[in-house]
Amino acid sequence: MQGEALSRELRALGVSIRVVALTASASADAALDVRVLGRRALAPLTLRRLAQETRSTDLAIGYGSTTLPALSLVSAATRRPFIYRSIGNPADWARGSLHRARTRALFTRPVHVAALFDRASASLGSLYGVAPERRSVIPNARSSRHFVPPSAEERGAARRALGVSSDGPVIAFIGALADEKRPQVALDVFDHVEGATLVVAGDGPQRTALEAGVARRGRASRVRLLGAIPDVRPVLAAADVLLITSSTEGMPGSAIEAALMGVPSVAPDVGAVREVVSEGGRVVAQDAVAQEYAHAIADVSAERDRLGDVARAHVMANFTWDVVAPVWLGLIERIAERSPTD
Repeated sequence: MQGEALSRELRALGVSIRVVALTASASADAALDVRVLGRRALAPLTLRRLAQETRSTDLAIGYGSTTLPALSLVSAATRRPFIYRSIGNPADWARGSLHRARTRALFTRPVHVAALFDRASASLGSLYGVAPERRSVIPNARSSRHFVPPSAEERGAARRALGVSSDGPVIAFIGALADEKRPQVALDVFDHVEGATLVVAGDGPQRTALEAGVARRGRASRVRLLGAIPDVRPVLAAADVLLITSSTEGMPGSAIEAALMGVPSVAPDVGAVREVVSEGGRVVAQDAVAQEYAHAIADVSAERDRLGDVARAHVMANFTWDVVAPVWLGLIERIAERSPTD
């Protein structure tokens, strides 16, 4: 849960902050000690509880799409300002004129909107009229102390734990097994990489279809379907390349995590992939076919160590909490100074 990660980093910078989730689905990680406000995001009881939470604050941050209407409704009553964190590109989910008009009205409520990347920020302006002075670009981030390159011994141990041989590239696929992540494309790509092993960490509605696809290919010994796992670091320690095949993305955290561990990525040109992956990895066309992914994987695997170093240097300079958290702090302080509360 990235909202909780942000709050942890802001606490370390001296901000008094607490995290709540509108619904249980917004707080899926049972390890997080987060208060859940209700069963439905916009139910009256949920909104009343949210109003109670925000009345005792100077500023709220809404992280993700359901928080925009919830905080918009609540702020009208509490008169407390809020920042909205947009986690994708609005151009990817804009629908008909009625939806755009309704969303444009909602975007008048936050005092500021934080987008993930430049094109997403531009979409906020062109689609929903968010003025330049009311929006910022603040990227995703991960901890460089949590994700570190493995030693040769750790890499070998990770491969042995997965039962992976060293005679071909190890391809990691990390994420929900959902339609927009296109795990079946990852399986098709795997077909075209000689001697590869595919390690899939994640679960979701495409799990059964993926298992059936593996069985049809007769290459089950070369595929590891791990399901949802609490820690992806062992998978990345074993990997030569991270494969992303999504039809849409915001700013993929898995690519940041991989780069911090010295693993280059191959990914399509969607969302903010290019901002993260272009240094030290390979970005393919959004409509690339399996063979194009496979060629990119072969190129990256051949230079895995060098490209992994380039990827790590790029991410260290742009996408770690050491870089990003102070930007959040500066934004919060500016808004708090000009938004007195009752």
